[in-house]
Amino acid sequence: MVVGQVRRVKSGPIPPTPLCYISSVRIRHPYLMLLLVLAVSCGKSLEQQVQDQIRTAAGSSLDREAIEVTKIEGGTGNTALAEVSIHTAVRLERPNDSGEWTIKEVRVGDRKWEQWDRILEAINEDRKTETSSQLAALNEALERYSREQGSLPEVETFEELIDVISPRYLQTVIRIDAWWNPFRYERSGEQFRLRSAGPDGQFGTADDLVSKH
Repeated sequence: MVVGQVRRVKSGPIPPTPLCYISSVRIRHPYLMLLLVLAVSCGKSLEQQVQDQIRTAAGSSLDREAIEVTKIEGGTGNTALAEVSIHTAVRLERPNDSGEWTIKEVRVGDRKWEQWDRILEAINEDRKTETSSQLAALNEALERYSREQGSLPEVETFEELIDVISPRYLQTVIRIDAWWNPFRYERSGEQFRLRSAGPDGQFGTADDLVSKH
């Protein structure tokens, strides 16, 4: 997902579907590849590799000048972190003259526009997959604990649960889902339920992801 400052083009009246330009954008999702695992042994500089991978991601064809690498950390080992500004445009619409503008499309190349909802949907599908994997790992860890200890952990919260089952039953500590929200642990006797609030961040709604045993 991208976040940044948006300024409206001031040349002439605002068209029915105006263009706004995004500047000072920091990449926050793998769709735009903030955290880049790069090999620095090839001919291109690290900065060029960052620019090329972002501008051609998912079929995009942005100009290299549209990708500004403002800072690179690391690069001497197997990982590097790049802070990047992307200069592109978005199309907006509103239902009437006084309604709120909403982004409809993002420019991803010369005469190439991608639907904003499609980008958000792809991000959420990726996060659902990641969160489902987390829930599966948590579920397996709890079942292992129950088999060895004869009962479920005597805890009230998810935070307490993680402290009990890690690292013996859960090697990788998991505290938040792919939307950066905490999980919820619910227990009734020897039955348990692990819950992610899902894309909307609200527990008890239709998009919750649940694992139970």
